Amino acid sequence: MILSQTKDPTAVQPHMGKCFEGINAVRFNDLNEIIEAMISIEGEVVDLFAPVNVVAGDKKGNVEKWLCEVEQSMIACLTKITGQ
Repeated sequence: MILSQTKDPTAVQPHMGKCFEGINAVRFNDLNEIIEAMISIEGEVVDLFAPVNVVAGDKKGNVEKWLCEVEQSMIACLTKITGQ
């Protein structure tokens, strides 16, 4: 289902909780091109230190590529915040 919605990056929103434990959604910029933050099930918002452009280069239409980049950005951000 996720891979079939490649033209609309926001279509992954209902599946974020299945992809990433503790993440309910991500926040896109106004153009729905850049993922700026992650949002927990409790509504906590953590801005990503390295926002992810979902339409840049070979990521456009390749959900699996930008989801991997989102994962890396989430890990780096939370590692820095927690001081580990």
